[in-house]
This record gives sequence, C-alpha cells and structure tokens, in this order.
Amino acid sequence: MARTYVVIDPRSSATDKSPTQTEFEESYGDRREADDRADRLQLRDKLRREQANYGNAGLVYKSLEATIREVNAKFGEVAAIVQPVGQQLIPTANVVNPTS
Repeated sequence: MARTYVVIDPRSSATDKSPTQTEFEESYGDRREADDRADRLQLRDKLRREQANYGNAGLVYKSLEATIREVNAKFGEVAAIVQPVGQQLIPTANVVNPTS
C-alpha cells in the first residue's frame, strides 16, 4: 500500500494559492458577509419590536394610572356616603362580648 504525503513548502507565498483555494476563500468570505448581514437584520427587527413593546408599555402604564385615579375618586365618593351611615349604626349595634 502506497502512502501519499503532502509537502508544504514554507518558501511559497500567499500569491501561490491554487484557484480552488482562492475560490474557497472568496466564497467563505461571501458567506460570512451574508451571515453578518442576516444577523444585523435580525437584531434590527428585534430592536424595533422591543421599541414598540416599550412604547406600548408606556401607554398601558398611563392607562393604568388613569384607572387608578378613577377608582380612587369612586372610592372617595362611596366612603363619603357610607361613613355617616356607619357612624349612625355603630351605637345601635349589639356587640357580643366573645369572652362571656
């Protein structure tokens, strides 16, 4: 069985590349550029979604603040009505002493 060896001449320069090697390096470089471009596009889309989400969160926050103000106003109205009635009922309530 014969063995085949590849001998690399250290004196050869980068300009001594075979056409196949040059084509490979060019296609590899093109692929890396395409992958980098795809990554940039993907990150740009993700950033847009996050910015939209942040804007929506701001709108939801403002809406919740308005709802809380409305609920507090209604609570104040109800408390103003119920408090006098409750004060009138307290003296007439039969309080049971649990220890007796």
